[in-house]
Amino acid sequence: MNPEIEKVLSKFSYGIYLLSCRYEDVNYGMIISWVTQASYDPPLVLASVKRTRRVLPFIEKAKYFSLQVLENTQADLLASFKTPNLEERFAGLSYQVLDTGVPVLTNVLAYVECKLKEIFTPGDHALLVGEIVSGECFKEHGIPLTCKDLGKVYLGKY
Repeated sequence: MNPEIEKVLSKFSYGIYLLSCRYEDVNYGMIISWVTQASYDPPLVLASVKRTRRVLPFIEKAKYFSLQVLENTQADLLASFKTPNLEERFAGLSYQVLDTGVPVLTNVLAYVECKLKEIFTPGDHALLVGEIVSGECFKEHGIPLTCKDLGKVYLGKY
């Protein structure tokens, strides 16, 4: 990538989310920051996941996923989702399993539960289009965790 374009992209602002799914009775989750609302009617979100991420095939198979909004005081939760063993990422964490089987942490600010509608692969990231089937705010007045809180912006290199 052109260094000047990379510098510009490093100025974009992003939230830090957890993306999770459940496949064959195993919970899978990963950290994600490239997320946006894509449509009002129907309510759609767009999430970008590097095509080499090991969680991606399970999202494709599960057909449902959640995006969980973390509070700016919850950066410590990210360590659980960096462990190399995918099956251990929810170990010791409090979560609920929704009707679609999707796991959602119970102490996050909010979540949306999505049905996977389409996947586009125009580059090195897969673009997941999810139709929101449910959602809930657990905390009305919390402040979402952002890249600014972590002191770095994900640019797609790792």
